[in-house]
Amino acid sequence: MLVELILLIATVLITGYAAVFILILKYGSRMPTVRKNDDFSPFVSIVIPTMNEEEIIEKRLQNLIQMDYPKENLEVIFVDRSRDETAKIIETYQKEHPFIRLLKQEKLGFNNALNQGYSAAKGEIIVKSDCTAFPYPDALRKLISNFEDSSIGAVCGIHVFSKDGKSLEKEFKNIQYKVQQMEAYLHSSLVSHGALGAYRRNLVPKLREELTSDDSEVIVSVVKKGYRAIIDPKVKSIEQEVKTFRDRRKEKNRRAAGVMRVILSNLNMFFRKRYGAFAFITLPVDFFILILSPVLVSLLFVLLTYYAVTNLSTSYIFVLPIFSLALISLKYSIKIRAIFDTYLSCLMGLFQAFTKKKTWR
Repeated sequence: MLVELILLIATVLITGYAAVFILILKYGSRMPTVRKNDDFSPFVSIVIPTMNEEEIIEKRLQNLIQMDYPKENLEVIFVDRSRDETAKIIETYQKEHPFIRLLKQEKLGFNNALNQGYSAAKGEIIVKSDCTAFPYPDALRKLISNFEDSSIGAVCGIHVFSKDGKSLEKEFKNIQYKVQQMEAYLHSSLVSHGALGAYRRNLVPKLREELTSDDSEVIVSVVKKGYRAIIDPKVKSIEQEVKTFRDRRKEKNRRAAGVMRVILSNLNMFFRKRYGAFAFITLPVDFFILILSPVLVSLLFVLLTYYAVTNLSTSYIFVLPIFSLALISLKYSIKIRAIFDTYLSCLMGLFQAFTKKKTWR
């Protein structure tokens, strides 16, 4: 019975990842079919929550000033709850650049800051951006050009790493972007990156306080209203990476938990014809990658360990080589380490997804 269960789990995992791999291989490098217009310049509102950002706020303000987009069709709304000099620095720039606005955050919580900024926004298109993100000068124009296509409701760009070489986050992003491009080519991607993500204003819902993946919540709203959410790899931003392992772990776990909450709260969208490939590809693929496969891999590890302990005579032939291969792969393959790191985030995020938090600070 134990062997049969191990084989069943292994078969499900192999079949699932084979299907995902085939989809990525076929569609992961294709650009979504979109009618673009680089001269399309609607009024745009960029919303940036800030809290104690005095070390980088001037650099971010300079980055915004240098954007290649008509300033008469632009407003940048900072929603601030700082205790340092952040607000004063913004006010100094505001005097010379009237497209910059500063709001004092009224209610605690990151999503409350976004809700306040979105409510105050005048733009036809709302762009959510992080204070730690530094988009390329042409990024906003390229981002907005996608909205010339009336079928597009949300667009995000990609994160470019400032440092050369390999890193866990870089490898993770490279894998994630392939999945997102595949999903966007077929219909819509569930994730929008915080560096620069844009939405049609009339499609943005009021965000719930406890959500830790606001972008995915908006994208579900976009798809439900008959629009597509895509990723445009030509829209590039450099984003400041977290400084410590602990901070990175917290951020990854929080993000994973947020996306899982969105998936689990929208199970009624699965395999519904009205939502197209988002219901038949995006949601099932993300459910498999983020929820089902980490649980099955963990269960498989436990069962194999139990088998090795209770069947020492045969474990040398079957189980130990598997464990040895896994350890060697972790040591020498950064892609495998990135996948393992993602599994860890998913498992931690799964626990968080079933706990309620009052607010995301």
